[in-house]
Amino acid sequence: MKVLFSVRHPYAWAHGGVQVLVEALMRRLPAHGVAVEPLRWWDAAQQADLLILFHNPTTVEGYAREKGIRVVNYVYLDSTSSLSLSGLWTRRLAVAVARKLSPFHAAELGWRFPELADAQVYASEGDRRMGAWMFGADPSRGTVIPNGVDDRCFEAARGPHDGDFLVSVGTIHPRKNTLLLARAARRAGVPVVFIGKSYAEDDHMRAFRSLVDGRTVRYAGAVSDEEKFGWLSRSRGFVLWSRGESGCLSALEALAAGCPALLPDLRWARWNYDGHAAFAPLRGEEEMAASLRRFYDAPPRLPAYPALTWDQAAGRYAALFQKVLERPA
Repeated sequence: MKVLFSVRHPYAWAHGGVQVLVEALMRRLPAHGVAVEPLRWWDAAQQADLLILFHNPTTVEGYAREKGIRVVNYVYLDSTSSLSLSGLWTRRLAVAVARKLSPFHAAELGWRFPELADAQVYASEGDRRMGAWMFGADPSRGTVIPNGVDDRCFEAARGPHDGDFLVSVGTIHPRKNTLLLARAARRAGVPVVFIGKSYAEDDHMRAFRSLVDGRTVRYAGAVSDEEKFGWLSRSRGFVLWSRGESGCLSALEALAAGCPALLPDLRWARWNYDGHAAFAPLRGEEEMAASLRRFYDAPPRLPAYPALTWDQAAGRYAALFQKVLERPA
């Protein structure tokens, strides 16, 4: 079986979980009998049995099926899942109208993915239900495959977790609510170690740097994986207040590393980690500071999250690919 990977995510400019997911799968799928290559748009001779898209298919990817290549797409609903109820109904109406009146433009927006792909991968069961409700995707053609984690996460779980700090791992970006967390940490007097980098040295990054005081707001920068797992093994807990995620690799790694986690009370977090993490509504700085203080003073001990290794996750992808290839066209 030969599978091509299509990624519209330039790693040099937009690092993050997509890069980790794609690289991990490309390394491990060959052990499950799957040969993998990046899609070479310039190579007219490139052949494959299946194409996996880490984005929704457009009319261009629709041509693959006409060539006898099956198509699977990973559905990212992170920002969509964070919409208000009125926002969700408005988006659902917009999708329905666009698909009916302007199917080409709906396809270019990725809103016709149920028609243009043979199967979908979702981060959670909530995402799969949302795909069915908003886009009319067939739930039987959707498979939930959580991200895997590095084996070193499980080693970190045996760490002391006796530090005087919390850890937050993520891109320094408005979507992650980095400034809100930094200000809440200063107001609450709770030490938080931030790990990650920004996409650019922009106004948001400069504002964040102005809040770094080395006491409550500590910035470790973009560290190696080994250093990251070291921080997690010593951390008192993990906190991330991102507005939207699909799965959220950093939260998954923290939970696999044995860290109590404080996440925003949003659909993406509940769908993935309900019962395994604490949640705080995203409100004003004062209320968020109080939530942070309570979490720091008494990190909850909840059931461990049943994280997959990357090899186990790759095995599930391989099984899905085989199922799609065996399905009648």
